[in-house]
Amino acid sequence: MAGLLLGLATAIAGAANKPCQGPAYRQFDFWIGQWQVGTPDHTVVGNNRISAIAGGCALLEEWTGADGGSGKSLIVYQPERGRWRQLWADSNGERTDRQGRPGLGGMVLADPAGPGRRGRNVLRAVSADELRQLEQSSNDGGRTWTTVFEGIYRRLPAQP
Repeated sequence: MAGLLLGLATAIAGAANKPCQGPAYRQFDFWIGQWQVGTPDHTVVGNNRISAIAGGCALLEEWTGADGGSGKSLIVYQPERGRWRQLWADSNGERTDRQGRPGLGGMVLADPAGPGRRGRNVLRAVSADELRQLEQSSNDGGRTWTTVFEGIYRRLPAQP
């Protein structure tokens, strides 16, 4: 009996030391990797590296544009809200704070709800080595959306 209790206590302590292991934390795993990003007409617009960090509790996005621009975002799952949050900043001065969850056949991260202009990203896996990203804008508080950028992600070979 004492051995069973010790084993149970050890398992519980081990789970407490790995707080970000549930399936919800894996919803963005399809995005992890090194990607070349292009447009539907095959124009390369940059590279994007997505890394799991902080013991799998967050993702780091590192964008390098073909035009020399750069940007980074931190993406975390918020279990108390059942959604993801992305904080983005780039060398063009753009800053966004988006939240979202699975939807529209992929993952959706959007500006907070409200009247006026809103933006959102929809990221979908086409295959293990190809993703499609839609950057969309709404001028009516999210009732209708217009695609302002379509990116095709193609996985690059792993870097040593």
